[in-house]
Amino acid sequence: MQKIDTGDAKTPLFNDPAKRSLIYQVGAVLMVAALAYYLISNTLNNLDRQSIATGFGFLDKESAFEIGESVIPYSAADTSPAP
Repeated sequence: MQKIDTGDAKTPLFNDPAKRSLIYQVGAVLMVAALAYYLISNTLNNLDRQSIATGFGFLDKESAFEIGESVIPYSAADTSPAP
C-alpha cells in the first residue's frame, strides 16, 4: 500500500467550500445593497424632479373638504380628533 503525503498543501481559494461560500455571501450582500441604493436614489430623484412631498406633514394641515353628514361634530378646520 502506498501512502500519499498530503503535507501542508493549501486548498485553492475556489476549491475550499468555506471560503467559497463566504465569497458568494459577501457578493450577494453587495448586490442587494447596490440594488437598494439604486432603487432608493432613483425614487428620491424622481420625487424631487416632480416636486412631490413625502412624509406625514399633511396630518397637521386643514382639510380641504367638509363632510355633509356626520355622527360626530366635524369641521374642515379641525386639526385634532373631537374630544
